[in-house]
Amino acid sequence: MERNVGIEKRALGKMLENVGSLVKTTAHLLRLYLEFIMIGGIIFLAFYISVTFGVKANLMKSRATFFDLEISRLSSEIDEMESRMKYLESKATVMHEFEKYGKRYRILGYGQEGE
Repeated sequence: MERNVGIEKRALGKMLENVGSLVKTTAHLLRLYLEFIMIGGIIFLAFYISVTFGVKANLMKSRATFFDLEISRLSSEIDEMESRMKYLESKATVMHEFEKYGKRYRILGYGQEGE
């Protein structure tokens, strides 16, 4: 009987040793798995950040292009208004001159009668 107890103790010891080895292996595999997930997460995060900032950079570049086009359009409108204003100023000068000389013509008797 005592011999059976010794054998059972040794078997129990071997079984516990196997369980300990299994726990160590599981812990090692779990650590490798977690490292793999962390590395994958870091790679995914880097990829996500690069794509996000790339999209934002392209969006900002397209907005800048839009504003450049808008500024050039407004600049051309301002140039057009300036040229129109110069035309109107020259027309006003001509009208003023015509008015000035028209009075002189009327004074001299070349204008319409009764004015």
